[in-house]
Amino acid sequence: MTMTSILAFAFATALLTAAATTPIVRALCRRYGLHEPQSPPRLGGLAVALGFITPLLVGIIIRHPLLDIDSLRLAGVLLATISICALGAYDDLKGATPAEKLAVQLVVAAATWALGFRIEKLTMPFGEPIMLEIWASLPLTLLWIVGIVNAMNLIDGLDGLAAGVSLIAVCTLLGLGWLDGQVLLCACAAALAGALVGFLFYNFNPATIFMGDTGSLFLGYVLAVASIASTTKQDTAWALVLPILALGLPITDTTMAVVRRLKLGRPVSSADSDHVHHRLLKAGYSPRQAVLLLYGVCMMLAAVTWTLKLGQDPAKAAAFGVAAAAVFCLIAMLRLPHRLMGTSDTTAAAEAALERRAMARAIRDSSDVEQLWQSTAVALTDLGAVHATLDLYLQHEPGAWRFENPAAHGRLQDVTIQLRSASYTYGTLRVSRIRCADPQQEWRRELQVHLIGDAVNDALDNLVGGLRHQLVVAHLHPR
Repeated sequence: MTMTSILAFAFATALLTAAATTPIVRALCRRYGLHEPQSPPRLGGLAVALGFITPLLVGIIIRHPLLDIDSLRLAGVLLATISICALGAYDDLKGATPAEKLAVQLVVAAATWALGFRIEKLTMPFGEPIMLEIWASLPLTLLWIVGIVNAMNLIDGLDGLAAGVSLIAVCTLLGLGWLDGQVLLCACAAALAGALVGFLFYNFNPATIFMGDTGSLFLGYVLAVASIASTTKQDTAWALVLPILALGLPITDTTMAVVRRLKLGRPVSSADSDHVHHRLLKAGYSPRQAVLLLYGVCMMLAAVTWTLKLGQDPAKAAAFGVAAAAVFCLIAMLRLPHRLMGTSDTTAAAEAALERRAMARAIRDSSDVEQLWQSTAVALTDLGAVHATLDLYLQHEPGAWRFENPAAHGRLQDVTIQLRSASYTYGTLRVSRIRCADPQQEWRRELQVHLIGDAVNDALDNLVGGLRHQLVVAHLHPR
């Protein structure tokens, strides 16, 4: 069995396993109520993990000489992978606190370092690598693994985004491993790529299942370990730069999120709606357009990574310039101003858009839930809503606020928005509105409804002090 056939086997086995088990996971979640009402199941990451693990278990069993498998080390990594998946599944089903998640991640990262997957040298584009002592290697390795795990968790905000970004990154790492002759790394990367392709059949917009924290934490861990492994046979000054570029989108987005929250005096673990994908939506892109645009950014960074690996000095200098431009574009996306909702060239449309922005601001500034609902009802009526319901999950009895507009007629579009914060699941906002005949105006209206949902979510974040003792469930990291 040649290296090519090994990779083809790993990819095909993982793809078929993930494609076959994803609908099974989806059906089981629906049968046993392991998801929130009116929302796709969030345990799709189990199918991705199973697709990844299956061909690697076969590799451990057959012990092909070309793989050069250290069964104990590989089994240790697979056990760590299962631990990360278990943490994600617990978070999806029950909710884990930020401290609990960080503690498990640190333990898994330390075990990974003990297995020999370590950052042992620092490299810069120019100059000799700096070899690290154990006291420096351990914290840097922990920071890298925990950082990438949470970066993938934060980027999981739109249908197919985390899976597609991970697919591009792992294909880049596969190429680096191929050039360095790392067969086992390539086999792992091929297995993950196949699992992601199989899962994307169901997760790309419109998704019928989400990967949840189960999948995003798993992907972050595998990509972090694979990126460390990709540097072990690279003696060039670009060794650590290459995986950083391959994972440039989640790394940049997470770094900006940390800076933003520290600047605002908020906890780093708190959630917000200012990630790069949120910014693109608020700038007027549809969810699918935003995902495809971010795929393009990742492909640009992948191309830069390949150029740095293969090119001569002038090519590397040019690639470095392209990388800087790509990072600049990412930061620009994160700083995009919110376009006027429903912007058009007419003065009337501009005035209407300004009025809706004022309504969203009034929702965010609500002093209690009653005022919040009054402002929300006004804003939704302006967007053609026929009826809407706000259901909050409270301890003693469901809190429900409703309005209806029986005089309105037309073909209806139903929208359900899950309301979450960093620590709580608040409930749902359900809206039925009249469809627009113009497709462009239709998706703008749908976007505007979701922006109103964001404003409701922000308002509940502000009111959580008064609601804390009434809320039923804790749940981390909204999609």
